[in-house]
Amino acid sequence: MVAVGLWAALKGERALWAWPVAFFSLMLTGGALGIAGVPVSPVEPVIFASIVALGLLIAAAVDLPVAAGVITIGFFAFFHGHAHGTETPENAGGLEYITGFVLATALLHAAGIGFGLLSGQRVRGLVRLAGARIAAAPGCAPELTGRSKGTRVVQLQEGVTVSSGAQGNCWP
Repeated sequence: MVAVGLWAALKGERALWAWPVAFFSLMLTGGALGIAGVPVSPVEPVIFASIVALGLLIAAAVDLPVAAGVITIGFFAFFHGHAHGTETPENAGGLEYITGFVLATALLHAAGIGFGLLSGQRVRGLVRLAGARIAAAPGCAPELTGRSKGTRVVQLQEGVTVSSGAQGNCWP
């Protein structure tokens, strides 16, 4: 989600608000469907692809029209939201949980935008480097092996797995 902010900062102007708003809107839609138990497939592969795609878009400083960015970001956000919705803890109220992941998303977007808006070509190069790092991150976890309620489990290599509570250094 930092990637959305970084890419919006590279684009500037209307993307600074349109892309985060698209992300929130579709994330909430996906989250509501996840909470309601509406099945959507393939959630994990699309989330995985979003990391690579957004990282590459940043690294290459791809200058899409704002509307195309809204569609791209909205597509990925829907699946991110659905994952959040299906992971709602049984002992948590839906509104409190949604508020939490929306606020966390806002902070991550703001961090990306804030860093991306720092002036100078050096910072622009660092933003693009960050995009390359984001795109490369899934290479640390080539096989998504499944998830229990509320926990994402990733197999890094034979016999070594991490969950959402202990993701190690591979994830951006």
